[in-house]
Amino acid sequence: MSDINRQSRWFLLCFGGFWSFVLLFVFGFVWGKLFPVFHWSGSQTLPVHVTVVDASTLQPVVGAQVVLFNGPHTPFEGPAARFEPVEFTPEHENAMPEESQTDSNGRAVMDRRFQAYGTDGYFSSTGRVNTSGVWVQVNAKNYATVTLPLDGQSIRLRDLEDEYPIYLTLLLASDVGASGKDDEPSL
Repeated sequence: MSDINRQSRWFLLCFGGFWSFVLLFVFGFVWGKLFPVFHWSGSQTLPVHVTVVDASTLQPVVGAQVVLFNGPHTPFEGPAARFEPVEFTPEHENAMPEESQTDSNGRAVMDRRFQAYGTDGYFSSTGRVNTSGVWVQVNAKNYATVTLPLDGQSIRLRDLEDEYPIYLTLLLASDVGASGKDDEPSL
């Protein structure tokens, strides 16, 4: 009698497990058809505010050239891109540079388009803006050139709803030597 009960139990467990799997599969299929989730990608334009200040006097640097351009990812943003060191400039063919100059307050404001992606469904909608891989380069007369990532200080991506500007403040060190003259060789 115990052999029959044991066989019956195994049969019921296998039979019940099979039909449970089938029901879950059918339910998931029907649920997916009734409430689909769409994946999308696009772009979002965000304002970028760059403030350039003299490192020793903390006064604004007027007329500095500010260039935003595409470049490699920083280690915080993911694996290193395959950019050759000579290609890592605003003049590179894939750099898509955008230029501006600082005003009397040392500020330059530019609108930059960033990659955006997300999902839309019946019960939820999410989206992210990827600001990684964008660099800023600042050139000003009598100052050293500075190049650094625009928004690569965090691993976290910006939420799609976060439309606040990206703020960046740069301190430029004087490129003038101790003699008070430019460090360029004289002819």
